[in-house]
Amino acid sequence: MHYLIALLLALLSLLVVSYPLLKSRRHDAKPQSPSNSSDSHTQNIEETFDEIDRLQLEFELGVIEPDDYQRQMN
Repeated sequence: MHYLIALLLALLSLLVVSYPLLKSRRHDAKPQSPSNSSDSHTQNIEETFDEIDRLQLEFELGVIEPDDYQRQMN
């Protein structure tokens, strides 16, 4: 009888711990809808900052000329 109670408590604990993990995995697996403008806007901002970082790095390394750097930054 004690083993049965211990087994049930262990299963209950496992379910409680794994539920948030399984729930987040299901949420991440959903395809992003193109109609969600907030996510799209955030992604565009991140891409813009990544492009600025890349441009600054190329300028510092001497890959692009100062005139090209200024033109692309504006």
